[in-house]
Amino acid sequence: MSYEPRILEIERRLEQLRHELGRMQALLTETQQSLNRAWMNSPAGGSGGGGQALWTISPGGGIAAATGTWPTLTPTTFTAAIYSDVGGTLTEVTPSATVRWFYKDTDPGNRLLAVFDNGDGSYDIVVDSCTRVDV
Repeated sequence: MSYEPRILEIERRLEQLRHELGRMQALLTETQQSLNRAWMNSPAGGSGGGGQALWTISPGGGIAAATGTWPTLTPTTFTAAIYSDVGGTLTEVTPSATVRWFYKDTDPGNRLLAVFDNGDGSYDIVVDSCTRVDV
């Protein structure tokens, strides 16, 4: 009984897998480079924001939940000052910006919110705190 055909088939399949892994590695590298470029060109990541975190406080009266269903959510909007961390101190960078709340839950108010600069003068809330902030 000759094992040579089986061995040749295994070698052929291994060679195919090696090529596929090489292709996947190239795609992964390309994707990583694309993400880095996207971040550097975004308002928060590039020279406009330097990748710094941006913050605001939810209104004292709270925020109503967004309406609609995914992916046609209509955010609740409010106006608030936006702050950045400059040397360990929150410093106002925009006194009166439109902030959009896409969450389907309400916000009780006076909570710290991390926001993303949309580059058009508006900001989207990306993370909210569970802890009330005294203002």
